[in-house]
Amino acid sequence: MSFSDREQKIMNILREKNSIRCSELAKLLYVSVSTLRRDLEKLEDKNLIIREHGLCRISNNIRDEKYYYHLRERQGNVAKNQIARVAVELIKDGDVIMIDGSSTGFNMVQFLERFEDLLVISNSAKVSISLGEMDIKNISTGGRMSDHTLSFVGQEAIHAVKNYNADIFFFSCMGLSEDGYLTDLDKDENDIRKAMMNAAKKKVALIDSSKIGKKYLYNLCHLTEIDEVICEEELPYYIREYFQEKNK
Repeated sequence: MSFSDREQKIMNILREKNSIRCSELAKLLYVSVSTLRRDLEKLEDKNLIIREHGLCRISNNIRDEKYYYHLRERQGNVAKNQIARVAVELIKDGDVIMIDGSSTGFNMVQFLERFEDLLVISNSAKVSISLGEMDIKNISTGGRMSDHTLSFVGQEAIHAVKNYNADIFFFSCMGLSEDGYLTDLDKDENDIRKAMMNAAKKKVALIDSSKIGKKYLYNLCHLTEIDEVICEEELPYYIREYFQEKNK
């Protein structure tokens, strides 16, 4: 079993049990104590778990995901607005665009009124409601609603996305690591983002500077799989280098 597989199993066990003795966890995973120790050190470095007195438990920032999401929504509004203003410059009249359930994607809505014959497809209930109030044509994916993001996820939402083709997909996530991976803590959100990526000609990541250099449990994609990253600050050289290589 690879580390990524063990990582997912460990986090699933901790979500269910909240805390567990390390010796018991090693038995559940059929690994040696030394292997488990190395795995837990990696998870601790990512701030996903806490180890103490022979126990490991899930970190508060994972346990309080609902609070954490709304905290992120309140923070960095200036940066998100700057990113949204740049992002909408990629849109043309008559485009079909997709927007994910992220708070950064939601910030784009306020700048969309100027476009004619625009169609927006989104899995965000907040995006759809706001667009409806602005008389902008939009399609909601429907599906199971996530109670902490108010966005639709699950197979019904993914199936709905597969019915459409878009010009641009705008999305965000929790982290962009130094090795070029866009990552998140929410697998359901990542799954529908992947479906939207497959349905769009152009993929644009909206990543504020606080997310640069951070890595979380679930990989969404690599920088080489998308077309552009928009940030309110100049991107580090190692990120720009990916796109320079890609466009050669």
